[in-house]
Amino acid sequence: MSSEETSKERAAADFAREVARAIEARRTHEGFRRLVLVAEPGFLGLLRAALDPVSAKLVDGEVRKQLVARDTKEIAGHLESVMRV
Repeated sequence: MSSEETSKERAAADFAREVARAIEARRTHEGFRRLVLVAEPGFLGLLRAALDPVSAKLVDGEVRKQLVARDTKEIAGHLESVMRV
């Protein structure tokens, strides 16, 4: 494994922990009953691993896709199946 790959993996893991902390803080201070995660498959695994147990139990859906470069209509189509009321 090259040092560049290691650096990228480390940065992704650090960012996953940062996102998980932000989710926990939001849950603690403002509360929510369910959580839908949207991320590319590799990062989604890192994020799931970084979530605190209470937040992890609130995960009610996942979209395992890289949607950053997609238009709003396409993103909405991917979210329809997991965003039920």
